[in-house]
Amino acid sequence: MLRRCMSAEREDPLLSLLEREIAARQALAQQVQEQRRYLVEEVSIDVRVEFDDEIKEVKEIIEQVMAGVRYNLELIAFRYDRYIPSSKGLKLMMVADQLCQPGKQFLRLSSLCGQYRYLREWLGGFMALKSMKLLYKSSRDGQKYPAFLDKTRGAARPFILIRSGPGHLFGCTIGGPLAEPDDPNQHAFIPRPVSFYSITGGYDMPCEIPHNR
Repeated sequence: MLRRCMSAEREDPLLSLLEREIAARQALAQQVQEQRRYLVEEVSIDVRVEFDDEIKEVKEIIEQVMAGVRYNLELIAFRYDRYIPSSKGLKLMMVADQLCQPGKQFLRLSSLCGQYRYLREWLGGFMALKSMKLLYKSSRDGQKYPAFLDKTRGAARPFILIRSGPGHLFGCTIGGPLAEPDDPNQHAFIPRPVSFYSITGGYDMPCEIPHNR
């Protein structure tokens, strides 16, 4: 009983620190979204070059804050022997709730410090990845399987991002192009290496989901 009480006393400061870090990340995410809306959506292309320094400053602020968060989490992990996400995983967690939101643009390619960049950097830890291109979006292209195949046909390595409800976001990479059978009434099996990822909801942090390949 005494050992349990001592363990609970040690856990309380840890939970308090984690709650503060989560609150700090949420506040930072809100600031970044506000800056991005101003710099990307409201500023015309003709004058956007004038804000390059401001964009750079926002990126530097993000890096500094994330470095502080990372340092504090490393101290917690060292003291309590707990695993913590990588800095890329932390950045992805910070914007994960903005991905695939109804009524919002998904993966803005013009966003220099938003979802697209953080998702691409995080996935780069699992595979060689230089660029990503949005081929299919259900709210834009329709939620029919033929539309999905039409938009993704020939893609060398498709990455599929699926949101299930408000709290679960999953990803899947397929190591080769998708192809439909010659006869639409038949089925065809094409062996491809497949990897699954949990962005939010499934685990405490973004990670690759282990499975039998």
